[in-house]
Amino acid sequence: MSINWSRYSGRMEFRNEIDKITGKKKTMDIFEQVREIKLQEAVEERDRLFVQNLLKKTQFSLDKIASLVNVSLAFVKEVKKDMGKKKKQRSFHNI
Repeated sequence: MSINWSRYSGRMEFRNEIDKITGKKKTMDIFEQVREIKLQEAVEERDRLFVQNLLKKTQFSLDKIASLVNVSLAFVKEVKKDMGKKKKQRSFHNI
């Protein structure tokens, strides 16, 4: 099915046509999808920084940190592993 683009003067008309084609109401457009992706990236970065700070400044167990930040234990382990890699890279460059 093709869309006659010349018929659409505004975003809402286009969205309404997409809703008709897909049979769904209020489908997510590309702008909303990009915004959602950026939001998810920002949340992950916030969680990553929070985990890094807890690892550096506390003696909490990995399980406790995962619970406090509301992330998986695997996520905390990944952050810790990445911190170790960065630490090794910095010490290598300081030689």
